[in-house]
Amino acid sequence: MRWRLSFVPVAWLASLLLGGGRAAGEPDPKSPAVVKLHGLLRGAVLRLEPYFRFEPKEEARFGVLGTAVGTTREFEELRLEVGADRSVVPAALRAGFEAYRIKREVARGEPQQADVKADVAVVRLKNPFRDSVYVSAVRAVGRTVVFVRGECAKKDEAALVRVAKATAAGVTLEGDAPDAWLPAEVKATWNRTPGADVVLVDDGTLDEAAKAAIGKGVRDAYAVVRKLVPGAPTMPGPAVVRVTKNRDLFSYVSGRRDVRALDALYLPWAAELLVCPRKDVVDGPQLAAEAASMAVHHLLGCADAQPVLEGLRRMAAAAAAGVPAGAFTPADEAAAFARVKAHEAETWNRLMMRNTFANFLGEDADVRGIDAELAVGYLLSPGAAVGKASFAAWVTAMRKSGHPDAGSEGAVGAMDGAKSDAEYWAYWGPKADPPKKPGKGGK
Repeated sequence: MRWRLSFVPVAWLASLLLGGGRAAGEPDPKSPAVVKLHGLLRGAVLRLEPYFRFEPKEEARFGVLGTAVGTTREFEELRLEVGADRSVVPAALRAGFEAYRIKREVARGEPQQADVKADVAVVRLKNPFRDSVYVSAVRAVGRTVVFVRGECAKKDEAALVRVAKATAAGVTLEGDAPDAWLPAEVKATWNRTPGADVVLVDDGTLDEAAKAAIGKGVRDAYAVVRKLVPGAPTMPGPAVVRVTKNRDLFSYVSGRRDVRALDALYLPWAAELLVCPRKDVVDGPQLAAEAASMAVHHLLGCADAQPVLEGLRRMAAAAAAGVPAGAFTPADEAAAFARVKAHEAETWNRLMMRNTFANFLGEDADVRGIDAELAVGYLLSPGAAVGKASFAAWVTAMRKSGHPDAGSEGAVGAMDGAKSDAEYWAYWGPKADPPKKPGKGGK
């Protein structure tokens, strides 16, 4: 008996010395306790739960940056996607977006129950043959929203919520350096010109006149968007415009190779407008279109706001080209009026009835863009009472879920389609095909 009692603690001690066992709650020595993050979270660190490790996705600048993999009392192996993005902010809106993403993209068509809070979204499938729960924990870290998401069986929901929220809470950033998201290789020194709605950031390569012209172009485009989208900005803080004349820096920061013909480019994942004039004067319509994208994102909190987004982009570009308010550029007017006269244009009602707005401009981009501009013009018209009520519901849905399909669902629910169509054709019909003036003798 004595031999047995003495053997147990000795064997336990030997297993600890050889690394064969750990006390409950003791950190795994193979798992780093603190991980330096990259991409949009460069400068932030992630403090992992015990027995977890981080598998980074090094090439990613935004979206899913890696996976936290580990074990808990409930899970033999749990994998959690850890990501960062600014395309949908603030954190509460991101929670709504994550819940709607499950509905439309992950488990489309399956009956679901969603529970959305400011820091977590839980979606339970009400399918007797699929026992699944999706959890997305969210948290604001500076200007960036961190999301941690995973899937489990219904019986483990509480455990997954706890671990996901703890992982999101483990991401910390000392201070809030506004340029921390830039790649480490960018060594420029940035100057900031504050403003109420827009902050101009430059590296000193443009003169004051050029910066002033860019600032005016951005604010003019913002004003065009303001005519349609009401309310205070949903996105916290002012919009950011980053200006340089360094083409290599412009291409590298944007992460795109097709920037040779561009003077401006809006990056929704970074929530910043990059401007790099190829000549002494920036391309006004191009700058206006990209600035309109920034304004829509800033006001709604979500970047993918089709089809309203494309309509406002085109309207802002036309205004920058000197076209009177509410009119088309000459290149688009003929095609737009031809579609109206042939009754081929998709009205606001028909656009909202589309199955999805995912990749809205992927096919027939010019045609869809013209229809979007026609729809925005109708919404701005004095006689669009039904349309305006529907659009207000669209805005509310976008500020709740941040997904374009959620916006269309809200718009359809608040609209009498037949009356909206009648308003649309009553506005655009006479413009596309004006009544003929009587000839001689009044005939």
